[in-house]
Amino acid sequence: TMYGSWSSNDPESGIVEYQMAVGTAPGQTDVAPWQSVGLRTSFTRTGLSLQNGVTYYVCVKARNGAGRWSEVGSADGILLDSTPPTTPVVIDDGDSTSVLDSLHATWRSEDPESGLAEYYYCVGTSPGATDVRSWTSAGLVEGVTITDIKLDPVLRYYFSVKARNKAGSWSAVGASDGIGYSTGAAIWSKFRGDQANRGVGLFNATRVSDVA
Repeated sequence: TMYGSWSSNDPESGIVEYQMAVGTAPGQTDVAPWQSVGLRTSFTRTGLSLQNGVTYYVCVKARNGAGRWSEVGSADGILLDSTPPTTPVVIDDGDSTSVLDSLHATWRSEDPESGLAEYYYCVGTSPGATDVRSWTSAGLVEGVTITDIKLDPVLRYYFSVKARNKAGSWSAVGASDGIGYSTGAAIWSKFRGDQANRGVGLFNATRVSDVA
């Protein structure tokens, strides 16, 4: 289907009829021929054979009371995009981070037909979860660093991203593979290599379970 609306006037004899057509260029009728719509100033053409990735134009002409037709007016065109953007590829900063108050990720999606209009992202403790950051618009920016957070050192965190194209279709949600906390530093421990509890056994802990 294709919808169009329009207006015209004739101060002398008035408008007595509009006709509407649809084409792949302004003024063309190669998709749907001229059809009278009476004095209606909007109309939806149905039963059309439309193809993805093609721009279509609604064309209208008006006839006055003296029987004269106006020039053809055409809309600025609408690109048919029936496919969503690709699922965003989301990349965080690796398997672990040494800070507990910030997270960073980048992402990318594509839509070759109508193009991308917006990204949304969220952050949570599982793919698609929003328990750290609810869905937030990033515009067309393909990455973010969030700093107003406090991470739990025993959990992993996931960025999830979806993309919307200019036709209004949303992609599937893409997610990072998760990132957790690691101190990256030596820890004094009585649990490993320090049976006398002298505080001289050092090891690198990446999870709380490592010190059990």
